[in-house]
Amino acid sequence: MLLVDSNVFIYARGRHKRSKPCRDFLARAAAHPEWAVPFLVLLEVTHYFADNGAYARLISGAFPTVETLVADFYWGMDNSGTHVDLNDHVLLATANRLGASGVVSYDRIFDRQQHFPEVRRLDPEALA
Repeated sequence: MLLVDSNVFIYARGRHKRSKPCRDFLARAAAHPEWAVPFLVLLEVTHYFADNGAYARLISGAFPTVETLVADFYWGMDNSGTHVDLNDHVLLATANRLGASGVVSYDRIFDRQQHFPEVRRLDPEALA
């Protein structure tokens, strides 16, 4: 299982050098039922776009969704250094709990983390 981080969905809707690779990656989702989106990511995307969940509904229709538990949130709070990386730590805890082998993301914090070495970051461009 791979979990997809919010930045992939955010770049996919934008006009950025990372937008096309993210759209290409997302276009392959139907062929990869092992790619999943945690509930936390749906919240992040909804907050970012302030669209009452319209984009999150599209995402959850294209990807299996997995729960983000309160225990994941508490682990993230206990192990993140700042509020800036809290969501990434919650995502990391979710990935570990589910036995995911990686997180598809541009966030390099997943490269530096040492809590769960078996959870690695995969660049969306490498999977596009």
